[in-house]
Amino acid sequence: MATAEYPMQLLHTIAGTSFIAWFVLPFIVHAVAARAWPAYTHLPHRVKSGFCNRIVSAAHAILLVAVQFQNLQDPSLWEKPLTAVTDAHFFWGSIMLGYLAYDTLHLLMTWKDSGRYSFLVHHLTAMASVALGIYGKRLAVFGMATQVAFELTTPLLHTLGCMKVAGQHRTKLYVILSAIFFLMFLVCRVAIAIGIFCWMLVSISSLPTPTPHWAWAGLSLYAVLCGVNLHWFLMLCSMAKKLVQPERTASTALKELTAIQGKGELVRSFSGPMAQSLKAPDPSKSRLGSVSASMELHEHSLKDLHIRARHAHEA
Repeated sequence: MATAEYPMQLLHTIAGTSFIAWFVLPFIVHAVAARAWPAYTHLPHRVKSGFCNRIVSAAHAILLVAVQFQNLQDPSLWEKPLTAVTDAHFFWGSIMLGYLAYDTLHLLMTWKDSGRYSFLVHHLTAMASVALGIYGKRLAVFGMATQVAFELTTPLLHTLGCMKVAGQHRTKLYVILSAIFFLMFLVCRVAIAIGIFCWMLVSISSLPTPTPHWAWAGLSLYAVLCGVNLHWFLMLCSMAKKLVQPERTASTALKELTAIQGKGELVRSFSGPMAQSLKAPDPSKSRLGSVSASMELHEHSLKDLHIRARHAHEA
C-alpha cells in the first residue's frame, strides 16, 4: 500500500525493538546449542560468539528476503521508483536498521577476532542507506531489491561458517556448497548489484535539474556498497586461487623431475627437504579447501628447480 507518511516515533520504536530482539537472540541460540550439541561447550568463547551470531544473521536474512520479495510485488513502487514508498518499506526498513545496529555492535565487540575494515564500512554504509530510505521517504524499491539480492547469499555463507565450526569443512558437501556460494555471490552481489546501480543512475538522470541532493546521496551510498562487494569477490577469487594453485605447482614440478631422472647427479641434488616437499598429494585431501600443507612450495625453491632442469637439458 502506497503511503506518504509514517509516524516518526513509530519508526524509532520499531528500530529500537528490533535492536533489542536481535541482541537477545544470540543468548537464546547459545542456550539451545549448549543443550543440543555437547561439543559446543568445549569451543572457545570467540568461536561460540561467532557461531551464535551466524545463526542470528542467517535467520534475519531468510526473514528479510521472504518478506521483501513479497513487498516488491506492490505495483505502486514501480510507477515512481525513486519516490514511491509503502508502509512495508518503513516497517521492514526499521527492522533492518535495528539489525544492522546490533550486527555493527557485535563486529566492534569482536574486532580482534573478526574485524576487517571492509565489514565496518559495509555496515555503516548500509545503515546510512536504510536511514536515507525510511527517514528521507525515498528509494523504497531500490532498497527492497538490494536487500533481496544481497541477503540471498547470507544464509549459505553462514551455513559454511557453521560447518567449519563443526569440523565439516573437509567434506564433499562443504566443497559443493562453497562452489555454489561463489557463483551466488557473483550473480547476486556483483552482477545484479551493478544492474541495480545502472537502473538507479538512469532513473536519477531522468529527474529535472537541478538533481536533488538525496538522489546523489543514495547513488553514492549504493556505489560504496557495490565497491565493498567487488572487494569481497576479489578476495574470494584470491582465496580460491591459493587453494588450488599449490596442487598444480607440485604436479608440474614432479613432471619436471621425472623428465630428468636420467641425470643421476641432478636427481641426488634434489634429495632431502626439497624432495620431501614435492611428494605426490594425498587424493583424499586434494579437494578445494583441504589442500595438504606438505604441498606448499617456496617460491625460491621452484625457481631453483626450473634453473637446474634447464641446465640439465642443455647439457
